[in-house]
Amino acid sequence: MKKGIKFIVFILVITVIFIVDSAEVSAKSNRIRAPKSQVEPITVQVLPVLPSDNIGGSHLGYYVLPANKRKKRYEKLKLFNPTNQALKVRFRVVDATTNDNGSVDYTGQNKVDPTLLKEPGSELIKTPVAITLKPKQLKEVALEINQLASTFRGQKATAVNVLASGINNQQSSIQNQYNYAIGVILQGKSLSKKALKKLNLSGIKVRLIGNKKPAISIRLTNPDATYLKETKLTLRLVNQRYSFFNYQMTQKDLKIAPNSKFYEDVLLGGKRLVPGVYKLTMTTNNERYHWTTSQYVKITKNQARFINMNNDQYLKKKKQLIEITISVLMLSILMALFYRFRERKKDYLRE
Repeated sequence: MKKGIKFIVFILVITVIFIVDSAEVSAKSNRIRAPKSQVEPITVQVLPVLPSDNIGGSHLGYYVLPANKRKKRYEKLKLFNPTNQALKVRFRVVDATTNDNGSVDYTGQNKVDPTLLKEPGSELIKTPVAITLKPKQLKEVALEINQLASTFRGQKATAVNVLASGINNQQSSIQNQYNYAIGVILQGKSLSKKALKKLNLSGIKVRLIGNKKPAISIRLTNPDATYLKETKLTLRLVNQRYSFFNYQMTQKDLKIAPNSKFYEDVLLGGKRLVPGVYKLTMTTNNERYHWTTSQYVKITKNQARFINMNNDQYLKKKKQLIEITISVLMLSILMALFYRFRERKKDYLRE
């Protein structure tokens, strides 16, 4: 009997050990057979081959091409595919714009204002439409720059966007793309300080930004074909009736693209927006000039707009003059009626 019990216990122990070993082997087997991710990160190494006459030297990492007598010039761009998959590389030339609150965008996400940039620099640069890069392949791409001897003054700021995606797996490449921008600055004839129109106030509105923070957003326009770098900007709005109602901001190191516009946000900072007429003063200081300008603003609960203060005062005086004239006329009529009534009364008493 005892031998039978020992035998049964032995069989049970062997069975448990076998089950545990099988589970471990199965788990290891499952881990070994687990499929690895098939989506390899898309990347391309981009190296601009800067010419000897590049303004600022070869350490910049982007092109600054001087004006010269040649109608065309060709520059080189090296691309290397470090991945193990073939890549399709597309090219797009865009004009530099300015993001809200002062930073330069080279990706083309902002629209260009054709009234400010009538002759875009992007129209002067030609690139291939697309190329294919094999795994570990290095290839040179030619950039053709036309009409560099044009009569434009100042700078034209552009960028060549390099957009890479996988070829074999199109579905994954939509989510796994590479975008790189190389600046190409075309330098025209020198733009003198006297010719500068300078940064100006061109619009205003009330809006919610970020996490629904209320702000007075002021549109600034750079009408000149020149970069404004390391710009210090101060904006101040002062209520013309009660000066203690005011809103202001100061920002340093703004970067503003040539011939561009953007919004600068003046946060209320917990203050309520008080309706009324305000004087908006802008002071800007950069490497090109020091400049102060002002504009009058009428702010309501829902909107803000520029006004002509002289015209506004004229309209107020005109309204007051009309009111005074009507009052004098009414008083004259009443006095005339009173005089006539008194004369009739005298005539009646004589009779």
